[in-house]
Order: sequence, then C-alpha cells, then structure tokens
Amino acid sequence: MSRAEFRKRAQNVVDQFTALNPYKKPGSILQIEDVNYAGGTSELLMPLYVFAISAKRYALFNLDDQGKPIIRKASAHGLGHLMAPYREDDPASGIPDPLRGIGVSRWQYDYWYKLLEAGLSDSPRQLSLDYHPKLQVPAMSRYGATSPKMLDWMKSHNEGRDYKDQIKPFGFMVSFTARDGVYAQAPEPALVDPGKRGRPMGKYPPKPSAPFERDPAKAVSLAFDRITGEPVDQSMLKTYAEALANYHLHPEDKFEGGDYYDSGETRRRHVKAETVGLIGKEANHVGEGGEVDPTGDGVMEFI
Repeated sequence: MSRAEFRKRAQNVVDQFTALNPYKKPGSILQIEDVNYAGGTSELLMPLYVFAISAKRYALFNLDDQGKPIIRKASAHGLGHLMAPYREDDPASGIPDPLRGIGVSRWQYDYWYKLLEAGLSDSPRQLSLDYHPKLQVPAMSRYGATSPKMLDWMKSHNEGRDYKDQIKPFGFMVSFTARDGVYAQAPEPALVDPGKRGRPMGKYPPKPSAPFERDPAKAVSLAFDRITGEPVDQSMLKTYAEALANYHLHPEDKFEGGDYYDSGETRRRHVKAETVGLIGKEANHVGEGGEVDPTGDGVMEFI
C-alpha cells in the first residue's frame, strides 16, 4: 500500500481506542510515537522500520541515502545486565554517532548498529563481533548483595578477612559466565550426612564471581568459583562477543513463528492454563543461579 494509505490505516487504529480511554486527559490510549516524525516536527512522517527479535528486543530506524540505518529508538532488554565493555569516549570505529535520546548506551547502540547492518545484508544471521577489541574480554555483570543468598556468593572471599575488607550486605560484586562445556570438580565432602538424599555433586559449570571492579583485567584476576573458592582462569570465561553472539536469534515463545531461524509475521499462540503459580517479578532473580545467560542460548552462525 502507499505511504498515505498506511498512515491513514494506522491513524484509524489509534482512533478506535479513543472510547476506551479511562483517563481525564481526552484522546486515544494509543499514540503515534514521536520517532515517526522527522527532525522533531509534527508534519513530516518518515518511513520507519523495525528490527524485532521479540516483544521487548527491537530497534526502530530510518534509512539514509546509502541505505544505512539511522537508529531512532532501541531496546536494552537482554543487554542491561552486562557492564559496559568500553567507555562512551571509546566507541567502535566506523559507526556514526547516535542520535540523542534513543534509549540505550553507546556500546549498546554500536551493537544494534552492527546488528542492523547484518540484518539489511544478504546474510542477516551472520553477525561479526570483532568491531571493537574490548568485546574479546570476559563479559561482566554487576550484582548487589541484596539478599543472604547473593551475599553468600562472597563467602569464600570474605572468609578470614577483616570486616572492613569484606563484601558487605548491599555491597556490589561482579559475575562472569563460564564458557559452554567448561566444568569444575566439586570438593569431596568431609562428612557424609546419611540422611541427605541424592548423590554428591561431581563436575559442574563453574560459578565465577569477583569483588566489584570496573576494570575487566583486574576483575578477572580476582575471579573465583563461589562453590570451591578456587581461582577461575580467564580462558574459562565467556567474552562479550560470545555472550552477545546469540542475542539476535533469541526465540519469542509467546507466538508461533518466533523460533530461532523463523522470520516474518508471527502468529497468535493459543495457550490453555492448567495451573497458576505466583512468581513475583522474575527479572529480579536473573543470574542468581549463576548459570542463567539472559541474552539467550540460541544457535548462531558466528564469524
């Protein structure tokens, strides 16, 4: 359809929701987002495109005269748990500066720009993550010791230290993610409890943590397995490039047609609820087990 017809139909959808407005302020509960307009005006609507991975992972962009993306708005969903691998004043080379107020930090903008470049190419699933050298260092996430369980991560670090040198309640720490296929050997129990069921833990993926440090090199040098307290070598840790490799293939389970390699229109999924369980806000517990990778674990053609 023409752009004029498209705009007319979009406005018609917005207008249909006016009668559902429960607020004092009149108008529809839907609105045309400001990013549809050029240069902050209220007149000219620009062709706006979306690269949508899932309901919360997307970027809105225009195209310049060379067919390159101009990002108007992007999502940090699934990226916010990672500490910035490089500073705002050390951006990736060859990527234009972002517009103001697009909703993400500089390193996240750089990633989305390269992702859109790949998505607009003939090989949309192949994303090169060598555009900045800092993506090759171990990926770090910041956590606060906001519960006894989280503070327990630092048990081996705190043991034998003066209180002033310990990680205290509500203090910060960093966490790493072990590479796939890397395992550690659990310590042999000194005393077996005959009343305890199940076999003792054998090999398991390491759960690497460290005291809070912004410098990745220093943080890595302090990394230890919070199960055994033993140091964890850098070679055992996922880099930023490895942690981000599957981000754009994350499945959208809420809809049919949203699997790893699916593309195009998704379809409504019919769900029959059999039980109800209260889980609270699940995002508050991301990473507490030490093995959860919020970026997803899809299949990636990595180059």
